[in-house]
Amino acid sequence: MWDGVRVTRDLVRKWGKFAFDVCGVGRSKMFQVSRNIFITHTHNDHLPLREALSKEAKIFVASPLLPRIQRLYPHLTIEEYTDYLQTEHTFIANGRVTKAVTFGYFIHSLVLIPESDHAEKILEEYRSRYTLVFAFKQPRNHFGELFNNHRRDIFLLDNTVWKPYAPNIIPKIIPAEIDRNSKYLIIPRRPLKL
Repeated sequence: MWDGVRVTRDLVRKWGKFAFDVCGVGRSKMFQVSRNIFITHTHNDHLPLREALSKEAKIFVASPLLPRIQRLYPHLTIEEYTDYLQTEHTFIANGRVTKAVTFGYFIHSLVLIPESDHAEKILEEYRSRYTLVFAFKQPRNHFGELFNNHRRDIFLLDNTVWKPYAPNIIPKIIPAEIDRNSKYLIIPRRPLKL
């Protein structure tokens, strides 16, 4: 991994008020988060826990996701975001190979790439100042040689960790709906009783 400290600081300054599903840059008080949140799809590990969002939080979604997100978060401002791309994500659920539609977003000088079977093609097609890619942990590498180079603008969003394990990892900052199954959600320095 390259040393992305300088670029990461720049990301914190520019993107600290944003969250991407449950991931984000900068510090968060963990609960009553009031950021602009872009949701890529409606799997429970990507949806922010309702109790963790303040009324000031604003959710942006692609139009196909709008009805479901409005039902899930009736107490929040939800806006349709029109500058998006649609892709698909293959995963295994209950022992079966399944496909889901996911949505990426073009946000100012940033491209947000969701969990996708075509992440490498999207990276090649869209050039921007910064690129955030959801890293789906599986044996197959979606990024090929493109990620293993000297680009300093690609960051991986990992919604399974609370602390980055490399300079270009953007971790989880908001509990997810999937965490609701735990009696106590343990996060750094603050448990949330559900």
